[in-house]
Amino acid sequence: MTGSWAVGETPEERASRREHVGRLKFLLQQNPEDAATRRLLVDAYRAGGHSDQAARFAIGLGEPLDPAEERAYIDMLRGLGADEETARRLSLLPAGVELPPRIPAGLAAERLPDQWLDWGGRVLAVWFCSVGLGILTLFVAYGFSVFGSPDARVVALRWTFATGVATTIALAVTTMWATASRRRGPASVWGLITAAVGAAALGVFVRFLG
Repeated sequence: MTGSWAVGETPEERASRREHVGRLKFLLQQNPEDAATRRLLVDAYRAGGHSDQAARFAIGLGEPLDPAEERAYIDMLRGLGADEETARRLSLLPAGVELPPRIPAGLAAERLPDQWLDWGGRVLAVWFCSVGLGILTLFVAYGFSVFGSPDARVVALRWTFATGVATTIALAVTTMWATASRRRGPASVWGLITAAVGAAALGVFVRFLG
């Protein structure tokens, strides 16, 4: 949520403001057609510096939105991975009031190729192969070591490198899937893990060459 409640408020004042906002939201949920309550709620959020929430409910007034507030609301919706229907529901729009054109356009502009959105099963299959190769690597390396093969080290490095590559691919696919699904937090985490595992795999490869 953009902004914060007014600086310098006492805990009691802050609690009172939140209670007031909560009461207004409850009333608006009961009657989205109540323009007076909606305006009071918008004013309360603006006073608290919450521009995204101000735009969220100001849409229902049918008036032009403040550009900065509208932008903040679009960013909030993107962060939630929301679509137009979700935006309408969050804004508690009364009958006959539509989303401003810039909001659907802003959400569509953020969307990545749709073919990635339903790839959950394929991502799982890639991970299954990666984990399977890792388990196989353990058995192969252990077998060569137990039987005292002079090539045990080389074989272990080769299979470890292959497992590292497979895991890096699985992580990269997961990162792309999370990004396409507009899950920015998880995508960032998976991206960092991908970079770390890729670097480790490269280290194994360099060691093998040495």
